[in-house]
Amino acid sequence: MVQTTLLGLAIAFILALIAALIGPFFIDWNQYKPRFEAEATRVIGAPVRVEGALDARLLPVPILRLRKLAIGKPGDASKVSAERLDVELSLGSLLRGEWRASELSLGGLALDIGLDKKGRIDWPSTKGSFDIGALAIDRLNLNGRVDLHDAASDTHLVLEDLVFSGDVRALATTMRGEGHIRLAGAQTPFRVSTGPAPDNDKATRVRVTLDPGERPLAADLDGVLSFEARSPRFDGSLMLTQSSQSPWRVSSKVKASPASASFDEMEWTYGPEDVALKLNGSGSIQFGKSPKLQLSLSAQQLNADGLLAKEGDIPPFRLAAKLRDLVATVPTAPMPAQIGVNVDQIALGGRPVQNLAAALRGDSHGWTIDRFEIAAPGNTRVTLSGAVKPSGGDARLDGALAIDSRSSQSFQDWLLARPPVSYRAETPLTISADVGIDKNTTDLSNVKMTIDGNRLDGRVTHAKDGLVAILRSSSFDFGSFDNIDGVLSRLKAAGPSHAKISLDIAQAAIGGQAISPLNVDVDYWADAQAEKSGTVLSLVIRRADLAPWLGAPLPVDGLSANLMVSDDKFSFVDIDGKFGGVPAKGRFVVTRADEPNIEGEVALDSIDVAPLISAAIGGPGRANADPLGRGVLQGWRGRVAFKAARANLPGGMVLSDLDGLLRHDGQSLFADDLKAGLGGGEVSAKLQATRSDSGTSVSAHIQVTNSDGDSLKYRGLVLPEGKASLQMTLASEGRSLAALANALSGSGVLMLDGVRIEGLDTGAFDAAVGASDSGQTIDDTKLKAIVEPLLARGAVAVDAAQIPFDIRDGRLRVGATTMEAGNARIVVSGGYDMPADQADLRATLTSSALGHPTAPPDIEVDLHGTPDRLDRSLDVSGLSSWLALRSIERETKRLDQLEGRGTPSLPHDQPHSEEAQPSVPLPVPAVHPRKRMLTPKAAAAAPNPPPGVTAEGQALAPLPPPIDIRPAPGARPKKPRPPPPEGLPPVGSAF
Repeated sequence: MVQTTLLGLAIAFILALIAALIGPFFIDWNQYKPRFEAEATRVIGAPVRVEGALDARLLPVPILRLRKLAIGKPGDASKVSAERLDVELSLGSLLRGEWRASELSLGGLALDIGLDKKGRIDWPSTKGSFDIGALAIDRLNLNGRVDLHDAASDTHLVLEDLVFSGDVRALATTMRGEGHIRLAGAQTPFRVSTGPAPDNDKATRVRVTLDPGERPLAADLDGVLSFEARSPRFDGSLMLTQSSQSPWRVSSKVKASPASASFDEMEWTYGPEDVALKLNGSGSIQFGKSPKLQLSLSAQQLNADGLLAKEGDIPPFRLAAKLRDLVATVPTAPMPAQIGVNVDQIALGGRPVQNLAAALRGDSHGWTIDRFEIAAPGNTRVTLSGAVKPSGGDARLDGALAIDSRSSQSFQDWLLARPPVSYRAETPLTISADVGIDKNTTDLSNVKMTIDGNRLDGRVTHAKDGLVAILRSSSFDFGSFDNIDGVLSRLKAAGPSHAKISLDIAQAAIGGQAISPLNVDVDYWADAQAEKSGTVLSLVIRRADLAPWLGAPLPVDGLSANLMVSDDKFSFVDIDGKFGGVPAKGRFVVTRADEPNIEGEVALDSIDVAPLISAAIGGPGRANADPLGRGVLQGWRGRVAFKAARANLPGGMVLSDLDGLLRHDGQSLFADDLKAGLGGGEVSAKLQATRSDSGTSVSAHIQVTNSDGDSLKYRGLVLPEGKASLQMTLASEGRSLAALANALSGSGVLMLDGVRIEGLDTGAFDAAVGASDSGQTIDDTKLKAIVEPLLARGAVAVDAAQIPFDIRDGRLRVGATTMEAGNARIVVSGGYDMPADQADLRATLTSSALGHPTAPPDIEVDLHGTPDRLDRSLDVSGLSSWLALRSIERETKRLDQLEGRGTPSLPHDQPHSEEAQPSVPLPVPAVHPRKRMLTPKAAAAAPNPPPGVTAEGQALAPLPPPIDIRPAPGARPKKPRPPPPEGLPPVGSAF
């Protein structure tokens, strides 16, 4: 229409030129503009104005040049204007009576054309006087813009940067050409061809093709265009194609009018042609002020596996990346649209996904997913809703995702394209999250996941460069270690090259034992090209408290390690962190088999042995469990060398420079060649624990050489200062820790050299003798008050001693053992009941300088209670009895001297020798000494002074009151032993 109208202007000029009988060669044609405008208006049938210069030439060829040309009334909705028009006519054709333009160029075109409110072409209806259909143009060149408008809907579409080059053939109904135009902000190449319709001489066959340009979208419109009362009608086909990494195509039969359009035999395909997913359907468009597109697509069965195999066998989990590509390239709807999709079954991941249903709404601002639902394997329902909107030139989906599965393991197997496993316990799984998807990222925020009763909250982001998950939970049970290995295998199957997972769990459980809290970061790397490194994990335990697991405080802080997984080998290297605040470094290599093999080494600044014992054999929190059956060191083979600058043993002993080797052969745990320093001496030990059908047997051999005595201690029990050596063997067997403690047996010998024993002092005897000789009345209470301070402040020296002991049924016993301490002897005896946690120790201090060898004075010190709190008591009955006998003997001697009888016997307070023959003490008189006083008369008659009277007849002082003679030493009754307390001692509580 445009090209024939403009060509009509040239014809009008030629007619005016001929009417002027050619005229001179050089003419000022501007003076003819009024006549040209009038003639052009008559020929075209619409007002024509030339606001710029007009130039023309007839010879050698007719040429017309117009500047600032306008067609149509100023107020018309449809009009044409151009900055310039150059027309070159074929002179030979004119001479033959034909109208043919060799070239027509139009620059700065501005065409406004559209439909009025009744759907008719908004263009003047007056016909021109010239048959424009008889024109032909060999070369037509256009550039400018086109503004299409619709009065019924009050909308318009501007096609800018129009460039076209083509030709117009006979009857002005056949045209073809190509060019480009800016459509929706993107430069778009196009091709146009028209021709007569085969069955309708009043219709035109039109084909418009939009080729991919700055965007990968292409369109092809082919059909018949006709006009009924100036109202256009189109009947043909439409095809939209996107050629990208995610190709799709829509084709349909189309019937359109200014009011509506219908689509039949619609087909939507996604993917390469030979494996594309295809859906069929129909739809319609309502135009006007409230336009609306409605489509309905369906399919009975789709083979997504065929498509994915074509693209590299992608598991369903990795479809997130394909979904991102689809979301990023989906075009906005040209008008409000509603699309419904229903698919009975989709083959995906080797298993069917059923009952896919989707409802979409779209407009020029984006798309809204009202409903997207599928029934996945594992009796799983997946739903998604949200909106797709442009974001910086790309589309983004924001919505809500929900997954409800009754068989989470089956669902995960399908999701990761793993073979299904029969006869496996299934656990439920529910996930809800806010989802955001763009071309680079799939982001799940506000995640709330419940699996097998465990709740996790947080955020998961999956991008092209990997996966990031930040999760937290108040309580989470990981199950067995095999479950953790399963998580790693599923992560590997998911296929991200990098994954970073941060877990913050207030109370975690692993292998049935609690870790509270557990804060850990895991960096996962997968290098498919590096066969040696395989999978790489970087572990950072920010904080973890293993106290509930090991039965003793053991916080872990800032522990990092690299884990390399290759086939069945797990290599932990560059281990560096803190256990219980103590720096530690090391490496481990674990080779998985029926029983894993562990090889490694670890070095620590210090170590607490009690938690390691608990970890190895089960811990005191599981006293009734099979000791080695639940320990973290059970069920493996291999060797682990360890070093510790400091080792804290149960009971408070501290070793230095501990060096040893742990071995396990699947049944027995060996601690070989343990060596360490202790109090300036050396410690060596060998231990073995073996599992059998009858339970667990434990044996140990321990040797301490030349250590400081006070470095050997157990809680409140400490050896005296000096040098000490120890040899000990232990053995036990049982099915629980309690049984092991109750069945503990063994023997040993403790050797002391140059020790100083606190709490004993031979000066206590001298103080007691002095108090007795002063004439004081001394009972046991007063005697204790005299000797106890001296004992507490004093000490005795022992040059050497050997103290044998034995252990039976968990009870350590020390037989009566004598130690020489200068002018005294010390006899120690007693023991420790480990199950009852009760100590009963006795030390008897006997003077070698006083009394008769068969009845010397002694003091007994008793210690009773737990090793942490020992009650000290004194028994001075032996000393008290000796003092009583001593007083009687001395008084008897004095009376004998006064009466002149007998030979003086050896006093009890004099040192005795082998040559001295002791005299037999006289019996106590039957009459009280106070009643044996004589009168002066009787004294005068007596040849010798009677007892109690001097030679001068003076009465002697009365004898002391009767003395209560206590049982002789060694005849003291035994004190009742306190009942054992409830509960069991901790592991290793013997030493």
